[in-house]
Amino acid sequence: MDKSKRELRQSEKKAAMSLDKKPERDRILAGLNKSKYSLIKNEDSLNEKQKEGLNRVQEVSPILAKMHALKEEFRHIFESTKPWSESIIDLLD
Repeated sequence: MDKSKRELRQSEKKAAMSLDKKPERDRILAGLNKSKYSLIKNEDSLNEKQKEGLNRVQEVSPILAKMHALKEEFRHIFESTKPWSESIIDLLD
């Protein structure tokens, strides 16, 4: 998923660069620039600067915002499940 987000982020930056309207182009680029680690890191591990960067990305790119939300949901699912050893004991009972 990180590769997909990286590729989408790069394509969104390229698309923004081709915009004729400078204010819109600058707004999108400002939201996407230096956002790589904000999208990769776990949301609860972000520092304040990275949280602000993530918020900017979410404002300028709904698709990246959705991908990040899905990543966080998957992470939550895998972190909240029982360890396999506990699951095996439950199965044996």
